[in-house]
Amino acid sequence: MVSRRQGRTRFAWLGVAAAAVVALAIGGAAFAQDPVTIRFTWWGNPDRDARTNQMVELFMEAYPWITVVTEPTVFDGYFDKLATSAAAGDAPDVITMGGTYPVEYGAAGQLLDLTTVADAVGLGNYDPSSYSSATLGGAVYGLPTGGNARGLLINVDLFEQAGVPLPDDSTWTWQDFVDIAGQLSANLPDGVYGVDWRLDIKEEFAAQRGPEMFLPGGSIGVTAETMADLFQIPLDLMANGGMPSAEQTVELLNTQAERTYFGQGKAAMIFAYSNNVQEFANLLGQRVNIVKIPGEAQYASPGLQVLPSQYFTIYARSKAPEAAALLVNWLLNEPEAAKIILGNRGLSFNPEIAAVIAPFLGEFEAQAAQYLARVANEGRAALFVPSSGKGEVDDLTNLLHEQVLFGITSPADAGEEYVEQASRIIPGPQ
Repeated sequence: MVSRRQGRTRFAWLGVAAAAVVALAIGGAAFAQDPVTIRFTWWGNPDRDARTNQMVELFMEAYPWITVVTEPTVFDGYFDKLATSAAAGDAPDVITMGGTYPVEYGAAGQLLDLTTVADAVGLGNYDPSSYSSATLGGAVYGLPTGGNARGLLINVDLFEQAGVPLPDDSTWTWQDFVDIAGQLSANLPDGVYGVDWRLDIKEEFAAQRGPEMFLPGGSIGVTAETMADLFQIPLDLMANGGMPSAEQTVELLNTQAERTYFGQGKAAMIFAYSNNVQEFANLLGQRVNIVKIPGEAQYASPGLQVLPSQYFTIYARSKAPEAAALLVNWLLNEPEAAKIILGNRGLSFNPEIAAVIAPFLGEFEAQAAQYLARVANEGRAALFVPSSGKGEVDDLTNLLHEQVLFGITSPADAGEEYVEQASRIIPGPQ
């Protein structure tokens, strides 16, 4: 759609005061204000879509010679569609990415090195640590939309209904987590469970025990024993009734927030990101808290870290890279735009923008900001992310997880197979 036409302290961004400058030049040189059209894609939901389109409307008012065609979509199938359009040489000019996609696409020559448009995108507003996972060989392929951290979301109303005390996240263990999930299921109505189980916390789980999932230099670090213990948890949860059946779990593993058991009010806990707190609170109309995952005090080191929520990137074949750079800068560094998106894509790593939005955060976004500050102070430095192969390893992990859920393989065998196959996918230095 065309918006206008259709009407421990590691991160300085945790609180300082305001302003952002919109660059009008690329590499210090002014460019012609000839009419140009660019495309911008992201994944989300109706709330994020509405906020982002409003930001784009303001951008087009400020830059009337630039028309932005927005292409929002849901997460399911987003990267498959992107891969197809990139292969055809027809990807959008500004692309939202996550995880290791910026370096994977950048290494393939599909993304613009943002150091070539550093002034225009506002690269200097960010500490290099905030975009390190989008950096390869000195090239920067994405700027973070904001920071978040994984945690455990809790439906406080369901805990109270079940008569189960909220966990003490400064001391609780993984066994405590399994026990609490079972207690919740036992005390809640049929069809309502203790936890909507996800494997999303596998890297944090590995980091707690050590070695980490991926080692610097690009090899697999996690042991088969650690993976076996992780694969055992859902079996324990199914045994005590703390989570839905294997069939129910697999059916909704990769789905929109509103379709999850937690999002339907049918589960009291779910692993998610800090920027999901407000989203689920809005969906449920109930009180949602975020707490640290189990095991943070159980082992020698914490597993939680502050992560870039998403990245804005620019397609290498864009015919209007200057306009695309201006849009990225506006989305990330313009105070009026920041007041619209707030913490929806994570809390800004730009300290001035973080200060701008702080007074406007709602109850649950403020709670997420407080949680993020805790993780920044009590968590660990960023875990290493390999420049390639992580997506394939994630697919392998999910496949083995599913086989364990259905009893096709044992946790111990799945752990061994994970390390063997993952080490082939990411063999490390040769």
